[in-house]
Amino acid sequence: MEKRELARERDHRKLGKELELFLISDVVGPGLPLWTPNGTAIREALETFAKEQEARYGYVRVATPHIAKENLYYTSGHLPYYKDSMFPPMDLKGECAYYMKAMNCPHHHIIFGHRPRSYRELPLRFAEYGTVYRYEDSGALSGLLRVRSIAQNDAHIYCTLDQVKDELKATFNMTLDYYNKFRFENIKVRFSTHDPANKEKFVDNPELWQFSERIIKEVVEELGVDHFLGVGEAAFYGPKLDFQATTMLGREESISTTQLDFAQPINFDLNYIGDDGKEHRPYIIHRAPLGAHERFIAFLIEHFGGAFPTWMAPIQARIIPVNAEVDRYARELETSLRANLMRVEFDSSDNSFNKKIREAVTRKIPNMVIIGHKEAEEGTITLRRYCTKEQVTMPKDTFIARMERLNKERIMDNFADVVVP
Repeated sequence: MEKRELARERDHRKLGKELELFLISDVVGPGLPLWTPNGTAIREALETFAKEQEARYGYVRVATPHIAKENLYYTSGHLPYYKDSMFPPMDLKGECAYYMKAMNCPHHHIIFGHRPRSYRELPLRFAEYGTVYRYEDSGALSGLLRVRSIAQNDAHIYCTLDQVKDELKATFNMTLDYYNKFRFENIKVRFSTHDPANKEKFVDNPELWQFSERIIKEVVEELGVDHFLGVGEAAFYGPKLDFQATTMLGREESISTTQLDFAQPINFDLNYIGDDGKEHRPYIIHRAPLGAHERFIAFLIEHFGGAFPTWMAPIQARIIPVNAEVDRYARELETSLRANLMRVEFDSSDNSFNKKIREAVTRKIPNMVIIGHKEAEEGTITLRRYCTKEQVTMPKDTFIARMERLNKERIMDNFADVVVP
């Protein structure tokens, strides 16, 4: 009963409405979330973090259109295998049919193959926060967990056979870096293989299936990863590793995936020139450590109970003056925080002081900055954090430096065991 009550209180649909993070409108369409300023702040904070991580891991960024000619998806094999999950084609007069993209990979393959590549360029890692569209059954739609408009933390790694294992291990470690940062627990890993008897669902190439599945099996064993087998759960073009998290209701959901692709290099005739001067096929690793923004943020909302750490919080600090006489000093602090690109609010309401505090708590703002006569005279602030009752007075510059550190280092300061300096 306690677990059910906690799940009800933390349901991302409930908190999303209360904290004004996102909405789904019948006017726009089911499964097509609209992100409010508060929700967009969370999305962009997560995206910026991911872009920085990918830069550290050697990724370069690309951007691709939302639609493409149908022949692109016939080449990739998605139309025969994935057609039921794609929106119907657009029949443009005088042109062939166009589809809204349900995946970014074919577009990335075109970028890789548009000119000759050398082995010296590999591994080549293309990353994109690409929005894709999938025609999910209306009965399966559920808040942000299952939507039709999906912003993917997507990337494709083009590498030689000798580089495959190291790239898979680096991708695995990057994924765990994210989960450790967010303090996720009880993450399960599913090794998904193909079903040799199902010729309609999977590319018919037994030799490459056996080879690719052996590589992933060796990687998880060498990393010492506990995992379970999902026979028949692979992508149609290759085996994959799925990371499963448990929702507050105890339901397991996939939140990210890493896939090894042997089919697309053949379909798109992708090659690189090796050190022997001859053409060779690259291998492709599809990876999305944060999966879809929508699903991942749904997990974060429930994981944090809507109380996001400072670096992700829609409003990072709310300045609460005791009375109008200290407004000038409080406004100067607001200007300083905004100059450092911090999301800050100034409470200029006529509410009582206690009501201002209650409202900030209700909105789960991580930092409540109290300004009274003493603070204005001494150049200090009094800080009250969302998750603690204690208040700490510190110099204004110390507080600004603290906020900068929380942002830069992305400290998970919403937990009570983190001490305020």
